[in-house]
Amino acid sequence: MRSFWIAVLLAGFLQAPVATAQQDVARDETTWRVVVIHNADYLIPASAIMEQALRETLSREAPHSVEFFGESLDSFRFGRKLEGATLALLRQKYAGRKVDLVIARSRQAIDFAARYRDELWPGVPLVFYNELPEALRENGPPANATGVLIDLDLAATIAIARRLHPNARALHMIAGASPYDQRWKERIEPLLARLGVDYKVTWLDHLTVPQMLEAVALLPPDSLVFYISVVTDAGGKPRASTQVARQIAAASAAPVYGFFETYLGTGVVGGAIPDFATQGTSAARLALRVLKGEPATSIPIEPASPAKCILDERALQRFHVPESAVPSGCEIQFRPRSAWRDYRWPVLVAAVTIVVQTMLIAVLFTQRSRRRRAETAAHQRSVELGHALRLATIGEMTAAISQEIDHPPGDGPRASEVMERIRAILQKHDVAREVFDPNELVTDALHLIEAEAARRGVSLDVQTAPGAPRITGDRIQLQQLLINLVLNAMDAMAQAPTGSRRVVVRLSRLTGQKVQISVSDIGHGIGPEISDRLFTPFFTTRPRGLGLGLSIARTIAQAHGGTIQAEGNSAGGATFRVTLPEAGT
Repeated sequence: MRSFWIAVLLAGFLQAPVATAQQDVARDETTWRVVVIHNADYLIPASAIMEQALRETLSREAPHSVEFFGESLDSFRFGRKLEGATLALLRQKYAGRKVDLVIARSRQAIDFAARYRDELWPGVPLVFYNELPEALRENGPPANATGVLIDLDLAATIAIARRLHPNARALHMIAGASPYDQRWKERIEPLLARLGVDYKVTWLDHLTVPQMLEAVALLPPDSLVFYISVVTDAGGKPRASTQVARQIAAASAAPVYGFFETYLGTGVVGGAIPDFATQGTSAARLALRVLKGEPATSIPIEPASPAKCILDERALQRFHVPESAVPSGCEIQFRPRSAWRDYRWPVLVAAVTIVVQTMLIAVLFTQRSRRRRAETAAHQRSVELGHALRLATIGEMTAAISQEIDHPPGDGPRASEVMERIRAILQKHDVAREVFDPNELVTDALHLIEAEAARRGVSLDVQTAPGAPRITGDRIQLQQLLINLVLNAMDAMAQAPTGSRRVVVRLSRLTGQKVQISVSDIGHGIGPEISDRLFTPFFTTRPRGLGLGLSIARTIAQAHGGTIQAEGNSAGGATFRVTLPEAGT
C-alpha cells in the first residue's frame, strides 16, 4: 500500500512541470506581441496622444491580451547616428522572441522597419501611421504593410491666416535647425513659392530661440508668423517644440499660426489641425484586422482625414479678429463660459414659461384668496415661487396642477412648499429635517401625481414595504425627487400604447441600514451614449425639456446622504434607484 501512494505522489510531481509548461504555451498562444517603433521620443506631446489612443483602442477591442514593446529611434535629435547601436540592441532583445505585428510611426520609423524587419522580425506584417501622403508617394509603400496617412497641410493653415488677416504681406517662418526641422522647411518652401511676389517670406531658422523672441516682438502690423517646429535651435540647444510655441506666441507682436494639435492652447491662433488621437485609433483598428488574419497587403491604405480648422478665441480677441471673419466650419475653442451663449434657448424657454405661468398663477391665486383670506399674506410668496420652479422643471404637469389649485386636496399647501424647499437647497439655505416613514413619502408623492398619470393614461403600481425603517430628511424635497422620477418615466412611455403604460414604484430595505426607492417604466430605455450625462444640468433628450429634473433629483439625494442611479431594463425601459440611509445612521 505504501508503494502505491509513493507512486501516486511521484506521478503528481512529474506531471506538475508538464501542466505548467502547457499553461505557458496556452498563455503564449492567446497573447499578441506588438512592437511599436517611434521616430522620436514617444513621450513628446504628439507622440503621447497617438500612442495612448493606439494602445487603448487595441487593448480594448482585441479578443486576446496584447503585449506592447515600445522602441524609439529618437531621430529628431540624432538622425541615423545611433541606428547601428539601436539595431544591435534590438537583435539581442528580440532574438528568439515571437512577434505578431510591427507598427511604425512616421517616415523614419517606416524606413527603419523596411530596412531591418526581415532580420529582426522575419515575415511579420507592418502597420504604419502618421505618414504624409507626399512621403508615401515619394517612397512607395513597404512590403507586407498597410497604414493610415495624416493631413499636415500648412497650405490650408496659410489660407486660413490670409483670410483672417487680408492686409498681411510679410510671412515669418519659425523652424529649428535639427534634421527634422529642416525636413519641414524643405516641404514648405515650394508651397510658399506659389504665393508669388505679393508676400515677403522670411525664415528665422538661423536664429537661436532668444533671438527669435526678439525678432517676433518687433514685427510690423502687416506680419504673420507661422510656427512649424523647433527641436534644436541654431545655437545647437535642444528645445521642447510646444514650449517654444508658447514663448513665441507670447512674445510676438503679430498673430502666430501652426498646424499641430499640440500647439493649441499655447497662444497660437490655430490653423488646419489634424486629430492625433484619430491617427492612433485608426492605426489600432488596422492592426487588429492584421492580427486577426487579414493579409496586410489586402487592406487598402487609409487616406488622410481632412484637417479641421480650429481657432483659439483668446488669440482672436488679442489680435482683434471678429468672429464674423472666421470661415464657416471652423471650430472655436477656449471660449469664456457664457450662460447666455451656451444655454440661450433653455434660458429663453424657461423665462417665457415662468412669465406665462406666473401670470396664470396670479389669476388662480386671486380666485383662491377669496376663500382663504386668513392665510393670503403667508401663502402668496410660497405659491408663486414654488410653482414658478415647478412649472419651469415639470411644465408638463400644468393641466393637472391647475385642476388641483382650483380644487385643492387636503395637502394642497404642501405641494406649493415642495418647490420653495428645492429652491432653498439649491441656494444652500438650511432646510427642515424630520424622521418619518418612507411608506408615507411614497404614498403622499404619488397622491400628488395621480391626476397627471390619469391624464396621460399611465397606471401607477405602488409597492410599499410595511415595517420599513424610518428615514431622516426633508419630506417635501424627497417627494419632489420622486415626482421628478415618475414624470420622467411617464415621458419615456409617451409613444407606448395607452393600455400598456405602467410605472412601478417599489420601496425596499437594503443591507447596510439603507432604504431604496425604485421607479421603473417600459419606455425607450437608456442608450450608452447618454448614460454618463443623465444627471448633468441642462442635458435633456426631450425637444422641449430644460434638463433640470434629474439634476435636481441628484442634488436632493446627495443632500440626504444618498445616491441615485439609472440603468436599462433587460426587457426594455429603465429603472431609477434612490438609496437613502436609515434614520440615525
